[in-house]
Amino acid sequence: MELEIEMKKRFIILLLSIILCNTLYGNDEKTKEIINETTERINRNPENLMSYYYRGSKFLKIKNYEKAEQDFDFAIELDKKKTGVSPRYLKAKIMLLTKREQESIEFMTEAIKQKQALCFYYQRALGYDYIEKYSEALKDYSLYLKQVKPKNFPIEYRFGFIRYVTLLLHDNKNSDAIIILILTSWMKKTIMSYCI
Repeated sequence: MELEIEMKKRFIILLLSIILCNTLYGNDEKTKEIINETTERINRNPENLMSYYYRGSKFLKIKNYEKAEQDFDFAIELDKKKTGVSPRYLKAKIMLLTKREQESIEFMTEAIKQKQALCFYYQRALGYDYIEKYSEALKDYSLYLKQVKPKNFPIEYRFGFIRYVTLLLHDNKNSDAIIILILTSWMKKTIMSYCI
């Protein structure tokens, strides 16, 4: 019986991982061309916040973390009203990718105080997850998953859901019934969000 439950858990994790992989990997052959075009746009209008954000996201895609972080820092500096969610979110992502987990958590906690964007909870949950503070990660994943619309953030939603379920599966207090209920709820929410 225990072996059967363990096999079901492993199958669910495998299935969720396959779903995530299908959404993460895309075509990036035009990325350097886009970076050059965006640099030209920045040269013409150096105060354009979105150009720095966009170019930084492309540097992030090709794993040039230093240049990406510089662009996000500049976008955050240009954003005097503290409304730019995306540069802060991606800066925290770079912190995680460069093994600065605690710095990322602190940065997101400060960003949440300024503006409670759902993606900040997701990014902070990743930080907690990386440093194995699973109860904090579960809280932030749960907050994020309850409020976000899957069609608006499909990759983050799927990854957050996969991590949430994976952490629940590793917690021996949760039964198969709870996992099935969560999966059913997730599928219903995902389908409904695309219909609305």
